[in-house]
Amino acid sequence: GRGGAGAACPCCFIVYVWTSLERQESEVSCERVDVRRAEPVSCIETTVGVVIKGTERRWKWRCNDLSQLKYAWVLLLDVRLLWYAVMDSALLVVVAIAAVVGGLNGSGDVDSCRGWSIAVIVLMCIQLLVLLYDQPFTSLFANVHAALTLALTCLSTAFQLAFLYESSSNSVSLLWLIEASAVCGLIVVGVSGLKTLVDLRDVVAACRRRFAMLQTLWTRLECSEYFEQ
Repeated sequence: GRGGAGAACPCCFIVYVWTSLERQESEVSCERVDVRRAEPVSCIETTVGVVIKGTERRWKWRCNDLSQLKYAWVLLLDVRLLWYAVMDSALLVVVAIAAVVGGLNGSGDVDSCRGWSIAVIVLMCIQLLVLLYDQPFTSLFANVHAALTLALTCLSTAFQLAFLYESSSNSVSLLWLIEASAVCGLIVVGVSGLKTLVDLRDVVAACRRRFAMLQTLWTRLECSEYFEQ
């Protein structure tokens, strides 16, 4: 359906970027960057320093001609291992397909829903282990955000699966499983909102840099016109 096609588009783009950079392996690389900061002198500076250090990108892509990477810069700013990004987007496609297939037989087919839920949980657990081992993102915050999102989504799906297994008993006491699943979903929304704020900060910083460059260029043009006169 439309959900599967919508999830497949980012996957195709990431595969294209990955294969393109693999062909330019000698010219493009992702290198670790160590940034030294001044020692904090107060608790506030320490807290701010920890936040900045967590959101700071520790890996950066290098290329002889950076213009070659502009089309994929949004992806490369956050991801250092493109094969993981392919796996992540492929899992989204699988989840979208599972949601469609699981709903084809109607709400009465509980066994089908259970089977697809178990498959999704297993895949997400495998992805979480890969994420924790390889840390495929360029910043510590991005790795923590992805790990929390995956872990909470696994928990939420597990609570729903447990409710499906126990739903035949019609016990009111089982409603806590649905509530726990909803709480996990709300926490995921909150964590994703925090990630959005960090991304907005990066956008504002990038706009400020571009504005400063334009201002410098304009000043140079004015100076050159003045001396020509």
